[in-house]
Amino acid sequence: MDTFLFIFCIILFFITSTIFIKQYNNSVRKKNKNLACHDVMNKKLFSIYGINCCVWNLSHLLIYFLFCYLIDAQLSIKKHLLVFIFGIIWYISCPYYKKQYYKCDNTCKNVYENTEDGRLDDIIFNTTGQLIYIFYYIVYIIKTK
Repeated sequence: MDTFLFIFCIILFFITSTIFIKQYNNSVRKKNKNLACHDVMNKKLFSIYGINCCVWNLSHLLIYFLFCYLIDAQLSIKKHLLVFIFGIIWYISCPYYKKQYYKCDNTCKNVYENTEDGRLDDIIFNTTGQLIYIFYYIVYIIKTK
């Protein structure tokens, strides 16, 4: 894949993901004042080594796996590094496009106090999605040879 096409795909992915998240958050916000407290995707599903997991976290795994699959990252360090950097840029840029509406008091049933805040474990889930892709790719190559 051409480098410019690859970067274009990353930017397009960033824009469409941002639009989806904003539209989803706005639709939940119309129904409830405190988004994180009533967001069904924010409800704690399970915990791994003290890291709470919800649908948002699992979506990070799935999205980064699919992203690596769609760009055919294979074992390319360059492609995986660019995907990782994309996640870091997203995390750093979160404070610049979010609105600080609230913080949810009931954190025992929810993972995020504010679903518009990026968290460090988002990067862990992003990277795990990439690692799952690498594992899938290695198993797929071994299986086909």
